[in-house]
Amino acid sequence: MSIHANIKQELDSSVTSDDSKPLSNYPENATNTADDKSTLENLIQARTLALEQNTAEMLPKVLETTSNLLFQKTEFPQTPSSKNEYSSLAHFYIDLFHTLLINSRISNIEKSLIASAHFHELFTLITTTGDPILYKSAILTYSQTYPLLLDLVAKTSNEKLWSDMTKLKRFIISNWKSIYPLSTCENGIISGVDLDSDDKNMGCKLASVKFMSQVIISQISSSSSSSLAIPDNHPVLGSQRRLEKEAKAILDLLLNYLIDEPMMVSSLFIGILNVLAFILKARSQTTVRILSGILKFNVDGKYMIDEKNVLKYRLSKRMVERCYKNFAQFGIKNQLIKNDSPSSSSGAESNTSTTSSSNFYGKFSKISQTLHIIGEETKAKGILNYEETAFINIIPDNERSRIMNNREKFQLKKTIDFNNNLLTDLKNYSLEKLESSGNDPNRIFNNSTIAIDNSYSSIFSLMNSDNSKFDLSQFKTEQKGKESEILIQLASEALSSVDTNRFINALSIVASRYTDLMNKTPNPKEKRSHDDTDNNNNNNNNKEIEEDGYDFNSSEIPTKKLKMEPSQEDDVNKYKVEEDEEDEEEEEAIKTTDLDDTKYLFKLEPMDRDTKIANIKRIIQNILSVKDQREENSLMISANNSNNNQDIFSPLNKIKLIDWKNENSGFDILIRLASRGVDNNENSGLCGDIIRDNLYEYMLQDFDNKVGLMVEWLNEEWYFESISKSFEFATYNKWSLRLLDGLIPFLENNHRRLFIRLMSELPKLTMDHINKMRQICMDPARNSLGFQTLKFLVMFRPPVKGIIKEFLESILKEDATLEKQCNSILSKFY
Repeated sequence: MSIHANIKQELDSSVTSDDSKPLSNYPENATNTADDKSTLENLIQARTLALEQNTAEMLPKVLETTSNLLFQKTEFPQTPSSKNEYSSLAHFYIDLFHTLLINSRISNIEKSLIASAHFHELFTLITTTGDPILYKSAILTYSQTYPLLLDLVAKTSNEKLWSDMTKLKRFIISNWKSIYPLSTCENGIISGVDLDSDDKNMGCKLASVKFMSQVIISQISSSSSSSLAIPDNHPVLGSQRRLEKEAKAILDLLLNYLIDEPMMVSSLFIGILNVLAFILKARSQTTVRILSGILKFNVDGKYMIDEKNVLKYRLSKRMVERCYKNFAQFGIKNQLIKNDSPSSSSGAESNTSTTSSSNFYGKFSKISQTLHIIGEETKAKGILNYEETAFINIIPDNERSRIMNNREKFQLKKTIDFNNNLLTDLKNYSLEKLESSGNDPNRIFNNSTIAIDNSYSSIFSLMNSDNSKFDLSQFKTEQKGKESEILIQLASEALSSVDTNRFINALSIVASRYTDLMNKTPNPKEKRSHDDTDNNNNNNNNKEIEEDGYDFNSSEIPTKKLKMEPSQEDDVNKYKVEEDEEDEEEEEAIKTTDLDDTKYLFKLEPMDRDTKIANIKRIIQNILSVKDQREENSLMISANNSNNNQDIFSPLNKIKLIDWKNENSGFDILIRLASRGVDNNENSGLCGDIIRDNLYEYMLQDFDNKVGLMVEWLNEEWYFESISKSFEFATYNKWSLRLLDGLIPFLENNHRRLFIRLMSELPKLTMDHINKMRQICMDPARNSLGFQTLKFLVMFRPPVKGIIKEFLESILKEDATLEKQCNSILSKFY
């Protein structure tokens, strides 16, 4: 028998066997560890034989067989042993796929066809696996297939293949800096935000960097004739310029990471520098972009990772410096960084190019020499001989907070973009179902008033089961466990814009399904009466049995009744009486639980003083915490940014405040709550004063930015007392005077405009308010602030001219040195 026949027999025995079950039942077979291990061993032997003889023909067959074993499953294995065997088979499949791609005995055309045939399996492994080693190997395999598949798409215009390639490319690039596919960080925060995770899962990150470099080289054309040439009017790929634009954007991601990453992630820095050297050599038109970015790479500005000590930080920094030096020497030695002097006969563009090339050469030569000297000094002194305090470089807390905030915003934007794409897919899914039904909505909706079963989905679902298979659980949030909030927002928006009659019809269908299910469910009281009837029948039957000796309707063999002693009969009767009493007590307890609609489970009582105070403090705390939130309400349509003025009056905007701002809108609620939301009479006005105390303390902390809020608060207090016909304005006077008492001692001359605005916009000024300015007017260092404010009030608020005149005359009598300032106002306006 030939070697080819042996391989074929080996493959056939591993795929099907006379005494084995079908491959579609793999999860059941997977519990047999010995069989799975034997299958994997057979595949390994088949791969060895294929590599030794006729590789081009047999190795693809081994790959096809492994793919059938791995992916033709009804469900994922559940037992631990089967999971291990499944993982081993997946690792073998990826390793075999990679071995085939790098084998020189298989032509590139054959490789591209094989890669296209197995791309779906590769796509599934990358996007669904939770094994970082498998994820890394799969990405490296995709790196090998990408140029082959790109060439195949260019020649065959396979739109579906290119679409899947683009999706997988975006998936890998979107996760290249995160710890995917490892689990998320603590508290459910999306991975990649915490600074401590920057140096974790390094294998997957380096594999992603390798893939990104392959994309850059493949999509940027070269002067070599062997490079991929794509016409400008390609029906699937578009123009070469568009592909190069995307590749340069990916190149910028690598360069920006070197510049912006704050921590010393030495492994990733070295990996990026190495792939940039290959890109520089393969695509010379990227020279200026790469060299400009690397010159901004500051090794000394990278901070220590918390989990590493000073020695590890110093060694990491030294390795990065050495790689930096090697990059510079590689570019100079291979004339990638040229020392071209500008020629006098060259054009302006040529002079600019040669000048920049010469500048790069000088800078990288100097960097190479400096890093070489540092390395020699370190080698002579010894890497372990150093002063520890001189190398400590811990990131400051404010810098850490700034970086964390930026990353959280980026992750939030990333989540929003993902959800927007998912919404687009949902829209296209609905339109596709509607189009397939001949644009007849009745064919895709389920208007039946009878539910399929008693589940919530069957009660509320108004679409046919064949048309409601879109997985809404794919929506993501920045915090784990809150995915339902997006669905709630979608439902709220849909309910706000739905037609009223259609909504009523939908509720009627749901109500009918509820009614139908309730009618099918027996009433507990009826069930108890039915049970009592059954018990009575059973008792009668028992009596008949006792009298007749046996039951003709029973299939059991009748037993003879035992004769007992009189004392035993008394004990049995006593036991029966006690049992009947317990049954009666249970029935009474059941009856008492059947409450009428007019009865309450607890007595409603008004809250006492302490409970009111505790609740109002909790409400204030919750409202004040809104100002510290960075996430704005995503459902709001801003009046300024709206493309259509009618959007402002949409039903969605009626359920929330328009132009909500976390910094101020919460205080609008507190101000209205203090002035009108709580009872402000003498007996229970404490709750309102608690709110006002919080407003008072908050506004005095930052007077420069809270003048408008002060005016808004005091105007609300004045207005409410006006409409309440409480013309004493006790609350307004109390808090406006207290605010001036707390504010005036801290005012300076540079607060002139703010103080004038405050005094001029107060809704009511009395002599008590003007007298609060006496302290400022009598202060030689600040009296100009007081008199300018008085002059403004006299000019623009005529009703207060009388009390200001009285005030000026009084301070003139107290301090004669203020005669000039007082007379300047009195003589001009009175």
